[in-house]
Amino acid sequence: MKNRVITISREFGSGGRSVGKALAKRLGWKYYDKELVKAVAEKTGMSKKDTEAVIAATLGTITAALH
Repeated sequence: MKNRVITISREFGSGGRSVGKALAKRLGWKYYDKELVKAVAEKTGMSKKDTEAVIAATLGTITAALH
């Protein structure tokens, strides 16, 4: 199976985390949130803050390319 990713941009308090968890459950996929940032930071030796910035920039670039 190919790696598939769905990202959900959200504002604080919007319920995006609940939507993401429900969608992952329905699709039978794994759900990652802060766990992903922690895992990448640990594997690369980067700080959590730097890891979040890299992930946000990468996702922003991918999103812009798709539009």
